Amino acid sequence: MESNTPTPRSRHAYHNLMLTLLVAGVGVLILDRAPSEPRLLDVSSAMAQPPEEESVESTGGRVNPADQRKQIIAELKTLNTKVSQLEATLKKGIKITEMPKQKDAADAPTKAN
Repeated sequence: MESNTPTPRSRHAYHNLMLTLLVAGVGVLILDRAPSEPRLLDVSSAMAQPPEEESVESTGGRVNPADQRKQIIAELKTLNTKVSQLEATLKKGIKITEMPKQKDAADAPTKAN
C-alpha cells in the first residue's frame, strides 16, 4: 500500500520554488526603489498633469481654446467684410463690354511627350 505523504525530495523542490519566487519578488521591489533609475511600478507618472500656459510651438500643437475662439471670431469678421464688399459690387451690377480674345484650340501648341 502506497502512502500519499510527500517525499523529502518533493518537499525540497516545492520549498526551493517558493524561495526562488520570493527572492525574485523582493528583487523587483528593491530595483523599483532604486533612486538612480526610473521606477518600474510608478503610478504617479501616469497621472494627468494640469495644463500649463505655453505657446503653440512648445506644446506640440495644443491650443488654448479661448485663444482659438478669438482667432476664429477675427477670421469670421474678416470674411464677413469681404462678403459684404462682394454683395455691394453685385448690387451695382457688372457690365461686360468686351470679351477677351480666346485662343483657338488648333493654334495652341501641342505638348510633346
